[in-house]
Amino acid sequence: MASKTNWWPCCVSVILLAVVLGLAAVHWQKQSEFNTFIEEHGLMQHGSVFSNAGINYLEQFASPSLLEHKAFKEISPAERKEIYGVSEKLASSLLLLQWLESRQLQHHHGDVQIWLDEHKQQEYHWSVKFGYAGVRQLAMLTQEETTTLVTYLKTTEFETYLLREGIKELAGDDNWKRLILNPTFSSLQKMKEFFIFDRLLILTMPLGLLSFWVWGNYQLARGIPQQQGRERPSSILNYITGSLLDVNCCKVEWGWVEPAVVGETMSFMIKFFQRNRRPYIINRDNSLPVIVEITASQQRVACSLEYGTMNEVKASFTVRRAGLYTITVRLGQMNIRGSPYRMNFLPGPVDPSKSAFVRHSSTMVVTRGKMCPLLIEPRDRFGNPCFTHLDADRGNRTYNDDYCLQVTEIGSDRFDSVRPHYEVKPSQDSRQLALRVRMESTGCYKALATYRTEKLSNGEFNILVLSENDFEKVKKNLDKKSTEGYEATLLSHNHSKQRRPKKVYCYISPKQLTVKEFYLRIIPKRLQTFRVCPATKFNFTADHSEQDVPAFSIEDGCQPPMQLASKHRDIMAATFTKFLLTNIGGSETFQDKQRCFHREVVNLRPRKYHSVLNLNIDRHSLLESSMKATKPYSTSDWCKKFEINFLGEEGQDWGGLGREWTELVCTALFSPENKFFRRFRDNNQGLVHPNPDRPPHLCKAKFYEFAGKMVGKCLYESSLGSATRQLVKARFSRSFLAQLIGLRVSHKYFETDDPDFYTTKVRFILDNDVNDMDLTFSEEVYSKAGQLAQEVDLIPGGASIPVTNDNKIEYLDKLAHHRLANSVQDEIEAFLKGLNDLIPDQLLSMFDENELELLMCGTCAFSVTDMQRHYIPSGQGEQFTQMLDWFWTVVASFTQEEMARLLQFTTGCSQLPPGGFAELSPKFQVIAAPTHGTLPTAHTCFNQLCLPTYDSIEHLQKALVLAINEGGEGFGLL
Repeated sequence: MASKTNWWPCCVSVILLAVVLGLAAVHWQKQSEFNTFIEEHGLMQHGSVFSNAGINYLEQFASPSLLEHKAFKEISPAERKEIYGVSEKLASSLLLLQWLESRQLQHHHGDVQIWLDEHKQQEYHWSVKFGYAGVRQLAMLTQEETTTLVTYLKTTEFETYLLREGIKELAGDDNWKRLILNPTFSSLQKMKEFFIFDRLLILTMPLGLLSFWVWGNYQLARGIPQQQGRERPSSILNYITGSLLDVNCCKVEWGWVEPAVVGETMSFMIKFFQRNRRPYIINRDNSLPVIVEITASQQRVACSLEYGTMNEVKASFTVRRAGLYTITVRLGQMNIRGSPYRMNFLPGPVDPSKSAFVRHSSTMVVTRGKMCPLLIEPRDRFGNPCFTHLDADRGNRTYNDDYCLQVTEIGSDRFDSVRPHYEVKPSQDSRQLALRVRMESTGCYKALATYRTEKLSNGEFNILVLSENDFEKVKKNLDKKSTEGYEATLLSHNHSKQRRPKKVYCYISPKQLTVKEFYLRIIPKRLQTFRVCPATKFNFTADHSEQDVPAFSIEDGCQPPMQLASKHRDIMAATFTKFLLTNIGGSETFQDKQRCFHREVVNLRPRKYHSVLNLNIDRHSLLESSMKATKPYSTSDWCKKFEINFLGEEGQDWGGLGREWTELVCTALFSPENKFFRRFRDNNQGLVHPNPDRPPHLCKAKFYEFAGKMVGKCLYESSLGSATRQLVKARFSRSFLAQLIGLRVSHKYFETDDPDFYTTKVRFILDNDVNDMDLTFSEEVYSKAGQLAQEVDLIPGGASIPVTNDNKIEYLDKLAHHRLANSVQDEIEAFLKGLNDLIPDQLLSMFDENELELLMCGTCAFSVTDMQRHYIPSGQGEQFTQMLDWFWTVVASFTQEEMARLLQFTTGCSQLPPGGFAELSPKFQVIAAPTHGTLPTAHTCFNQLCLPTYDSIEHLQKALVLAINEGGEGFGLL
């Protein structure tokens, strides 16, 4: 024991001597570099000044506070300016090197510096903050200049990607200003080079190396806990032989080659070794915990660990998001060698169903003979933007080979009857492509944009080609905010064809399109008015054979369509389209319309932020006290900030109480348990609709008017910004939302609102012969006791009018209008009265019913954490536990669309109740299936997912994705 103890003073002395010598050598080398630097720049005459100021290293000389030391007061201002310039140039070079090291491009530092010096604009050096000239120059590079730099450096494809993305990151929001020169990074690098390479080998003795090795084993033995149950080494022999786990000897073997592409389950193997390089056996029960943490864009990525039989642990995760991933591997609290790792994953191939035109319009107005640009944003199947300069799947193909624009003249029997001139090239934004098209003939055309023969998500649209003269007329209409009457011929009106075509006149303003006829050429009569909103559609048809002029129809989903013919058709349609785009923010995408809506609401009713109204609310009579408190409020009062005070409770409303009150009131109004709204099916996943059969004490219209004002209040608060955003906690029926924006109710709404009725009656009538069913245009109404209460005619005399195969669509539409609209007409009118008091009807009409739900209620976001918290596992054994671990790893990587498909596959509905998985009844269940390698199956009546066993997480992921996308049951996995 004594002999072992006597070893350590000697070992420690030798180690300390080696460290001191090493530090001295590093100091000498760095001081030598500094002296060489100032000599090269003609500053040796100031050596004594630098010495007095304590400046011996390059990092000290590159400090922005260099001249603040009193030693520099001895030299002239001109000399200080010269020193400052050299210091700034050095700081710029060091900061540039530091940034390149962060992108793993430090070996290009010299070439980048030379290129920047050759292309440098002088104002960069003096117009930016100290030391930022180099990175600022990079941030200012255009795409063409970046390409020139890449060509000069002769970088690899992956290095090109890193450099381009790094420069884009520098340019975004002036991110170059956030870089901070680390004054120690160069010193640490020198220390590392010194100890790793030759200097320490020269200065230290073999005895020092041996002592350092023995001392390292000793520290490792003391600092790293070994497996439970293993005895700690107790003799010097154990230290010398290195029979100990060493995190610096562990390594990771990646199961892919960089740069990998998203979409697959990736795996890597972690191998553990002792200090003597022999395998270190590790298992789940008796070893230190192996911790793998994976993050992408500051979000955690689920990872599954699989312990092998020896010294290996397999880690698997699924990649859906493109970009930089940080992978940290720890044993206990210590990172293994190289951790954290950084891996880049590129977007997958372009998916046409996810790719779309930016700022899209269903009708594009162009001038004959002029190029019109359109922007395409290619995305992969997970929604990742595809980088056009890294399209590895392209080969020698041009963009025109992949993207095709097919144009057909309206009325032509031959598809692709027109050959437009178009070209597709990368735009300045590397995530977008520019499609430039030129049409040579005036008229109306249908266009279809495809990628490798598959249609883009919004790739179908109309093209109106105007002559320059007609285009100028449209511009004048827009400037005047109205049009003169355009003569047209009325062909059909109110579902009946005109026996004799009638001359009418069409007037278009930013708000409406009006069709009038004139008696005796002087007395006007309005025939029909259509709002200028997305619901109003121009449908172009072939030239009318009798009139030999362009024909078209106008419909808005609320009134009967009107068919017209006019030689001014294209001018009217173009004027209508331009007015429409102006009204909805320049694009028909939901995001652009939403921004326009919020902007118009704020402009219409600007808030005075000092205006606050205090509401005293009783929780025990929440609805009544809320209605009483707001009863005297005017429209301007509803636009003020509400501060909520719950009676008998302490607490000040800094926003939280207001959000809680809004959620509680929405629950009280829209939850079917409170009888104001109801579901058509006995399922908490159903949509809610106004309830005409509510108790007598709830029959007053004021409840629905208050509900409309609450929804308007939420929309108004959301328009003020994300800080005050409030969503309506409800899931309304599509027919109810359609009526809020003035759309006509048809039988198609039964499929979403009342799926049971749709399946049992509507679908049956649509698919079968009804001539022998003895149906009439009437509806039998039954009491709660199941007795026939009355028979309602759907049309006058409907009880005596039979339903035939020819009129069954009309019958179903009348039935939908009765069940979904007429029965709740008073409730909807009261709701609209309250809603339109805050939000004008014309602003709501820019959305369709699905977009209106997104605007009011937000998206149905799926939370994997919420799902895990409320699911029920049903199975036993280690194998089922492993399957569950893999299942949650795969599900955690799902997109929102894939989560909706999983929910649809398991429960029969892609929507959750307002309370999430907690309110799902029965609970979401994952049960062990007695099969191996087959596709998962489901029992939607019980919300059960039957999960077979699989050989690997990769097989499970492929089977699960195939099952939820195809919806098949019981198929074997080939």
